[in-house]
Amino acid sequence: MLKDELATIKNVKPVSETDSEVIALWIGVFLDEGKTIVEAIKEACLKIVGTYNIALIYIEDPKAVYAIKNAGEFVVALDALKGHGFVCSDKDVLTDEFNLKDLRFLKENELVRISATEVQSFDFSKTDATMQKVKLKEGVSHFFI
Repeated sequence: MLKDELATIKNVKPVSETDSEVIALWIGVFLDEGKTIVEAIKEACLKIVGTYNIALIYIEDPKAVYAIKNAGEFVVALDALKGHGFVCSDKDVLTDEFNLKDLRFLKENELVRISATEVQSFDFSKTDATMQKVKLKEGVSHFFI
């Protein structure tokens, strides 16, 4: 549905069959409309139905990683001595280098900017009122999530 909307309304045609490309293209569409990277990520995420965690690098802010958690585990760690920030979907990968108490577990629908020295959090709420509505196929009255 999001892929079709890109092609028919925005005249943007994805090259691959991946959801990752579609999400990145939607972020690009919102950037082209003049939104900031944070606003563009929020707008794109409001269109997504289902579960996801996203980490991305923005070309105009290459020393940071933007991450948004929708569901599951998404963990952030900073190594101030080495000047590195990390984001990972499995805390066990980071526990060899960091104490568990030093890890930051992102909350549901939390959007952050991770740099070498800090983690900035941005206000983002995804509720039934803000999410795109899904049109069901004819004859289908509901679906389970």
